[in-house]
Amino acid sequence: MSCSIRFQCTSTQPLRTPFTKPKAIASNSTQRSMPNPASRDQAKGGRLAVALGDPAGIGAEVVLKALHGWPQERPRPLLVGCRHWLEQRYEALRDRSAEPLADPAQLELLDRPLAEPVAAGQAGAASGAASFQWLNAAAEVVQRGTCSALVTAPIAKHAWRNWRGCRRRPCCSPPAPLRGAGG
Repeated sequence: MSCSIRFQCTSTQPLRTPFTKPKAIASNSTQRSMPNPASRDQAKGGRLAVALGDPAGIGAEVVLKALHGWPQERPRPLLVGCRHWLEQRYEALRDRSAEPLADPAQLELLDRPLAEPVAAGQAGAASGAASFQWLNAAAEVVQRGTCSALVTAPIAKHAWRNWRGCRRRPCCSPPAPLRGAGG
């Protein structure tokens, strides 16, 4: 079974900068990484932890579309987020989506319920708190070895800054498991 990915451009804005080849990161770079990264062999066959992103955004749609038709020979990802929210988004999207969606009832999810309601399309303090906490929980799952890699659905970092739990301005510090020794 093969997995195909299709991209659809829905923007009406012209492309402002041409696509360029990404630059390689120098080996002496100060870029932070996880303290115990997975080897290529572990990552190749390992299980993904998927943080569901900002609950006010498109994370549910992106994840549910990506997981429909997931190859049977690959381990199913572990989703990290709010089950009730994901099921509500699935119900809202199911009849309107041009692409098929995975049914959340068939997916394994580490349930981290929303502390307060979040309105779709309105990123703010509540959605920032949820996405930050979901990313942190997903990072902890990887650190424990339950999953070998982490992927996140889109986040709204400006919503992290609106959340009172964010301590540093203008940027939020990364979740504790992602900081490493120098963080």
